[in-house]
Amino acid sequence: MATEQVILILNDNLIEIIGLKDASDDSFQNSATVAANIFDKDGTLIVGPITLAYIAASNGDYRGTIEDSETFILGALYTAKIDADAGLDLKAHWELPLRAENRKFS
Repeated sequence: MATEQVILILNDNLIEIIGLKDASDDSFQNSATVAANIFDKDGTLIVGPITLAYIAASNGDYRGTIEDSETFILGALYTAKIDADAGLDLKAHWELPLRAENRKFS
């Protein structure tokens, strides 16, 4: 199982894909459509779709924002499902476990 990432309640949070590549020729994919949806533990859609935009002059990096206005429950577990589509036979899917926490002073 993947390590849970933290999503901070009442904060903007970034969601990123770094170095999206075509597995067959190792080329970076800089023009894909990438989106994320966040589901609760029961599989109910909570947030989404969130568009992850290509980061200019990067090598296959995409970023989106989970807005601070989204409602998350302290300690609850969520799953971010991310899909990338760069054309025929160039699709990818990830599932990222998330846990909601409050931001702490450090």
